[in-house]
Amino acid sequence: MNKRIFTLMAAAMLLGAPMSDLAFAADPVQSVMTLRAATAEDFQDIATDVKLANGLKFVLQNSSYYVMVKEVPETNYVTLNANNAGPGNASVFEIRNYNNKTFELWVDGKQFVMNGTSAASKAEDAKNKVFVAMKSSNATDKADFTAINTYVVGSAGVNVFSVTVKAQTEKAALTADELNANLSGKGFAFQFPSVVVTPDKNPFGNQMIAIDASKFTSLFTGAPTTGLYFVVADEAGAKLAETVNKENVKAATFVTLNPFANFNITSLNTTAGEGYDFTTVKGDKLAASNVKKDGKIAYANAVYTVSEEDMYNASGEYTIKMSNVQLKDNDASSTVSAIYVGAYALTSGGLKSYITTKDDVKDLSLAQTTGNTYAKASNLLKTNDAAIYTLYFMGTRPENPADAKTSWYGKYLVSEYGTTTGTTFGAATTAAPADVDVNSAAAQWYVTSVGEKGAVSFKNYETGVEFDCKLYVTDEAGVYETRNISGTPAGAELVRLAPVSKTDAFLELTDAQMRQGADLIFTGSAAVTVENVYMGLEKGKIEDAAKIKPTSDSDASIVWKFEKANTFKNKIEYAYLSGNEVKMKEVDTLAVSTYYLVLNKEDKQYGFYNFALDELKSGESKATVWSQYAFKKNVNGTYTIVALQNKLGAEYAYADIARADALCLYVGDVTTSPAFSTTFVGNDAEYSHVNMGFVDLGESLEAKPRHATLNGEEGAISFKDNKGILEGIIAAEGLTFWLDTADSQADLPTFYISKGIAAAEDDSVETKASAPAVLRNFMYYAADSAYFWNEDKANYDTDKNYYLAGTEDVKAIFRPSALVGVDTIKTSVNEETVLVSKAAKKDVCVAGVENFKFYITKAGNGYVISPSANPSMYLYNLNGKLGFTDDETIALVVTLGAGDPTANESVAEAVESVKVVGGNGYVEIQGAAGKNVVVTNILGKVIANTVLTSDNQTINVPAGIVVVAVEGEEAAKAVVK
Repeated sequence: MNKRIFTLMAAAMLLGAPMSDLAFAADPVQSVMTLRAATAEDFQDIATDVKLANGLKFVLQNSSYYVMVKEVPETNYVTLNANNAGPGNASVFEIRNYNNKTFELWVDGKQFVMNGTSAASKAEDAKNKVFVAMKSSNATDKADFTAINTYVVGSAGVNVFSVTVKAQTEKAALTADELNANLSGKGFAFQFPSVVVTPDKNPFGNQMIAIDASKFTSLFTGAPTTGLYFVVADEAGAKLAETVNKENVKAATFVTLNPFANFNITSLNTTAGEGYDFTTVKGDKLAASNVKKDGKIAYANAVYTVSEEDMYNASGEYTIKMSNVQLKDNDASSTVSAIYVGAYALTSGGLKSYITTKDDVKDLSLAQTTGNTYAKASNLLKTNDAAIYTLYFMGTRPENPADAKTSWYGKYLVSEYGTTTGTTFGAATTAAPADVDVNSAAAQWYVTSVGEKGAVSFKNYETGVEFDCKLYVTDEAGVYETRNISGTPAGAELVRLAPVSKTDAFLELTDAQMRQGADLIFTGSAAVTVENVYMGLEKGKIEDAAKIKPTSDSDASIVWKFEKANTFKNKIEYAYLSGNEVKMKEVDTLAVSTYYLVLNKEDKQYGFYNFALDELKSGESKATVWSQYAFKKNVNGTYTIVALQNKLGAEYAYADIARADALCLYVGDVTTSPAFSTTFVGNDAEYSHVNMGFVDLGESLEAKPRHATLNGEEGAISFKDNKGILEGIIAAEGLTFWLDTADSQADLPTFYISKGIAAAEDDSVETKASAPAVLRNFMYYAADSAYFWNEDKANYDTDKNYYLAGTEDVKAIFRPSALVGVDTIKTSVNEETVLVSKAAKKDVCVAGVENFKFYITKAGNGYVISPSANPSMYLYNLNGKLGFTDDETIALVVTLGAGDPTANESVAEAVESVKVVGGNGYVEIQGAAGKNVVVTNILGKVIANTVLTSDNQTINVPAGIVVVAVEGEEAAKAVVK
C-alpha cells in the first residue's frame, strides 16, 4: 500500500525538529476525542483515491506517536497538546472550509489553531489561525498528502515547518456479537445500496446469525479456526447460536459460496475466484472438500470476515472477505487465498448487477446492514429536561417460586442504602411492585448518555448509583429489549421505561405543616405485638435531659413542631436532545430539607438531641445544640428519619445526607425493653418506617351552607358518567354545587358537596334499580368501593374502576344519594338501597358516612378539599380527572364562585334565617334543624308535616308550586319540577 504524507502544523516541527524535543511546558492532557483503538494495528493509511473535501476525517501519525490536541482555555479552539499520544488517545481531524486546495483543520467541532511557532495557550493566541494549503505543483485535489505545506494566516508563502506525518483512518473487524446486535442480538442482514442497479438476488438479504468459527473446531476437522459462519435466523439457527453441537449443526442452514455456480462475467477472472454465486446448505452438507455429486461444500466456503475499513469516512460500510476458498470439485488444493464479496455492476451501462466475488474491493459496492433495533437518543431523551424513568422488568415468567425469588421478572429496578459502614452505594437491586412507590426517587433513573448501537447509561435519581446497558426497541412503545445490565439474571429480557411525572426523595414540609405539628408513628409489621410505636417522655413531664421513651399509647405521644434547619440540592448532570445532538446539562434538583424537632412548653423550647429533650438556653444556637433530621422517602412509600450530626453547615451537600451509610431512627426490642436508637437506613429495621400524624388541617371555610362553583387554575370541578360511575373531572365550566355543613359546630367543620339531579321521566323519586331517592349527586371518597370485603372470596378485593387510570389513587366520584337524617345518607350499593351512618348497625345501616364529608381548608388564595375519612388525602387533578392524593404539593386549590342556584334546581323565596330550595321532585330546607315544618300544595292540601333532624333536609313532594311553613318563620313558596 502506498504511503501518504502530511505535514503537521506544530511549532515543535519547525525546521524538522522531532516532537520529543518540544520546547514548551507540558499541559495536562485534555483528550477531545477518545477512540476505541488501543494499538497502531487498528489504523491504516487513508486510501489513495480519497479526495480532499469538507468532512474528510483522519488521525495524524508520525512513525512512533499520534497527534493529540487540547482545548485553548476560554475559547472554541483546540491546539497541539505537548504530550506524545498513544493510538488510543489520537485526535480525529476534519477538513472544513475547503477552497481551492486550502482548508482548515477541526477536531470535535473546534478549530485547530497555532500561535505562530507555538501552541496557543490563551484566547489571544488563538487569533492567529493556521491554514493548510497544497503546493501549486500538485495538480490534483486527492489526499496525496506528500505535497501539503502549512502557512500562518497573513504570511502566505512562509513555510512554518515541514516535518511530515501520515493521515490514517481507524478500521475494525466485527465480531459475531457486534453483527448480531443489529437486531436485538438476534441477527443481521446485508444490503448493497451504492450499486447502480439492485441485484435480482441477494443471498445475504434475509436475516442471518453470525457464529464464531472457533466454536466448530471440534466438529469440523480441518475447518478454519477464525472467522464467522452465517446461518439463516430461523428456529434451527437460533438453537445453533445458543449451543453448537452435531444435532444443531445438521438442522441449521448455512450461507456459503457456491463453487459450482459462476456468473461467467466477462470482466471477471473465474480462475482467480471472481464471479461466483452464493447458496444455502444444511449443516450436514459442509465438509472438508467440495463434492458436487453429494452437494457437499467445503467448510472454508462458508466462513467470512467482516470489517469496517474506514470508520471516519465510510462508517457502516463493511468489507466481506473470504480466505482459502475452494473452487474445484473434490480438490482441497485448489484454493484462492483471499476473495472479497460485494455487489458488482456490469460495465456495459450498469443495467445488471450481482452479489458475487472479486479479488479486490475496487468497483465493488460494499455491504451495509439493512437496519437495526438499537434504541436511539430520540427514543429516550427529552428536548429540554431530564429523561427520568422507572424500570420494570418483563420477559419470561419464572416457572416456580424458587426461581421467582432470584428472577427480576415483574420487578422494579431500585437503589438501596448500605447496611454497613461505607460511603459507596451498592449495585442496583430489584423489588416487587407491592414494595415500590414509583414516586420514590430511589426507584427512578435518569439518562446520562445515549451512545452508538443502543448504549445507554442511567443514574439513580437519589443515590447516584449508575449502570450501563444496551437497549433495543420493540413493537410496544416504552418497552425495550435489554442487554448487559450488570447482574441481570435470566427472565428479564424486556424492560418497560415509564416516564416519571412526580418525585419524592425527602419530605418537604409546608409552613402550615410545620406550624401544625405532628406526632411520629413508627410502624411495624402485623406479625409483631405492637403495630404502632410513638415518641413519649420517660417521666411524663418536661425536664432537663428528659429521655424520649417509646410508647404504644397514642395519647402519650409527643406532638412535635418542626423548624427548618437547612436545605440542600442534588446536582445532577443529565443528557438531553438538542436537534439531532445529545448534549449535557447540570442542574440543582431534588431539594432535601433538614429539620429540628421542637417541643414548646412553659415558654421554653426543647429540641430532640441524643434521644432526649435538650432545652435551648438563652444565647444558645440551635445549630450547635440540637440534632437535625431529614425525612427520607423509602422505596416502599414510607419514610425513615435520617439522623444527622449537629452543626450541619452550608459546606455540606445533598450527598452528605443521601449517603450509603446514612443512619436512621428506629425502635428496638418493643416487647421487653424498647428504646430509640439508630441503624443504617438499608438495614430496614422493624420499627424504622415512620408516618406523620398532623394535628391541625388549617383554617376552614366558614361553616355556613351556600351554592358555589369550585374553580381551579386548570378549570372548574364537574363530573361525567364513565361506565356507570360519575367521575369527578375538570371542565371549562363548573357546576353549581351545594356546600352543606355536616357538623357546623365542630372545631373544624366538614361539608357535604352535592349537585341536584333532574327528575326521571316518570317523576318517580326511585331509580330503576329501586335504589334511594335520586335527589342529589354527592361527592364521595371511593376508598371503600375501590377496596372492599368480598364475601365469596372471604378476603378483600379491589375494583380498579375506582382508581385513576395509571395510578392506585382513588377517584373522586359522585354517588346518587339523599340526606335523610343527622349524619345519615341513603344511597345504593350493588343495586340495593342502604343507609350509611357513622357506625354500622346490624339490619339498620352500614358505616362510612365520613366518606361523604369533606374538609374545605385554606391554602394560599384558595382552598383544598380533604375527605373526613382520611384527612391526609387531598383532591387533585390528573389529566383532567379528579382523585385523591397524599401529596399536598399537587392538591387542587380551588376558589369559590357565586354559582347559579337555578341550574337544575330552583330556589324558592328565602326567609331571613331559613332557606327553602325547590328541586326536581323535592324541596330542600336549610338552617331549620329541630324545627317543625309543614308543606302544602297551592290548594292547601298538607303534603308533609314533620320535625327536621338536619340543617340540610329534603322532603319528597309532587311537581308544582308548594308552600313551606317553617316554625317561627314566614311561609315561602317553591317551584318543584
